[in-house]
Amino acid sequence: MRALIFSLFLAIGLTAIYLTNMEKTMNINHKEIRVAFPMVDLGLDPHLLDDWFSMVVVLQVHRGLFRFAPSGELLPDIVETYSVSSDKKTYKFKLRPQNFSDGTPITARDVVNSFARIFYRNAAIGSDINYIKGASAFRDSENLEKLGIRSVSKDEVEFSLERPTSLFFTHLAAVDCAIVKMSSFKDNYSVQVGTPVSGPYRVESYSKNRVVLSKWREDQLESKKPPISLVFQGSEKQPVALGLNDEIDSLDHDVVTDSDKEKLLALGWTRSATEAVAEKFVLVNPKKVSNEVRAYLYSKVDSKRLVDDLQLDGLIPAHGLIPTGMPGELPEEGSPRPAGDSMSSPSGEILLEFVDSNPIDKSVAIYLKELWETNTFKVIMKAIDRQEQLKIVGDNDCNVCITGKGADYPDGYSILSYFESSYDGNFYGVSSAEIDKLLKSAVAEYDQVKRVELYLEIQKVILKENAIIPLFFGSKASGLWGPRIANVPAHPLGMHFLSFETIEMAGGVE
Repeated sequence: MRALIFSLFLAIGLTAIYLTNMEKTMNINHKEIRVAFPMVDLGLDPHLLDDWFSMVVVLQVHRGLFRFAPSGELLPDIVETYSVSSDKKTYKFKLRPQNFSDGTPITARDVVNSFARIFYRNAAIGSDINYIKGASAFRDSENLEKLGIRSVSKDEVEFSLERPTSLFFTHLAAVDCAIVKMSSFKDNYSVQVGTPVSGPYRVESYSKNRVVLSKWREDQLESKKPPISLVFQGSEKQPVALGLNDEIDSLDHDVVTDSDKEKLLALGWTRSATEAVAEKFVLVNPKKVSNEVRAYLYSKVDSKRLVDDLQLDGLIPAHGLIPTGMPGELPEEGSPRPAGDSMSSPSGEILLEFVDSNPIDKSVAIYLKELWETNTFKVIMKAIDRQEQLKIVGDNDCNVCITGKGADYPDGYSILSYFESSYDGNFYGVSSAEIDKLLKSAVAEYDQVKRVELYLEIQKVILKENAIIPLFFGSKASGLWGPRIANVPAHPLGMHFLSFETIEMAGGVE
């Protein structure tokens, strides 16, 4: 009997040693999450974000006064307590005790410098929070005393607003408003290995296409077994092939065919809800396509029929720009789409650009070509990769391009603010003094009913330019995560709202 027990223990021990050696040989790390992105330059500066992929990484490294849970729920983060004046124009925030990754405390002075830098560098979020008192005067003078943000004490900061807005906390939770460590808002700031950061992960290695992060502190929402290491890697390979070959752990934002999905599920991959508010649309560049042609293209696209004809189950026809579920969704009867019957076919040709690795984009492109093309009007299809799409859209150099966008924060204003004429990230080709005026009125409107009315009006003004053709809301993104991951919280706003410390890793040989 004693010999039998010894043999059993010996067998278990040998098995454990074998499994350990096997996993070392396979280079498996049960505490690491690997994510593949296209070959884009990943920027880690929260105030200078211009692409979705960088936003995913930045969320892990930087945090702000408030935050969003993966579900979109608004929560305090660096803020411990706060008070609001009766006229809702003065806010005092007490910071909770928290350090940067170099051990130094986050202070009110860091908050002041971070927000000053947002305006100083003309960051995108600056157009959303221009209701902060003195924002324009500070931008022109670079005199910090003119900005309505001041440190009351080491751990207390006060914000003064020109006008009340119900979006203030929502904006403060956007990752673009992250708090960084700077001695002056004019300092040259870049995130490299060793740069002090406020998020739960810090940078271990960094090149333009590859970032490795390691967890350095606990976080209030973290799971029982959060990932210790995060690897974001640019790759030219197809993501699904990487997943099937066990080279990555996430296909969350990728479209996966049913057959490949079955293969991945059989390998132990699981699914999480993601990208419910993403929008797909067609950009028609006014610099390259006349208004006559733009109006013809728009008039022919019935989003309801498109979704039905392509059998895009689960996707919602889009008539405006604000996603379903957010206040301000434009109904079909409110759409300014030109009447198709009154539009005759133009002469000439257009170049239709689409990402060929996305099966839905490809099917939409084929559908639109058949819909638009006549004896006198030709549609030339051009298949591009995701990297080229990002470049031509970001440079406002596209022709007619099938593309899309998610929400930067859970309010319709996050979609509409991109159309401000002075915003560098306005790559839609639509801007006007009327839109700027309406945007300013909307962000200042505290009454939600009146603000929604403004949102509807702004969308109508934008769409009348015939430069954007709404297609549908939602996404066929797979939401798939690899077998080394036990649980991923639902993140309906997309992967850029998923703080990775909330992910729970599966068990494995330690």
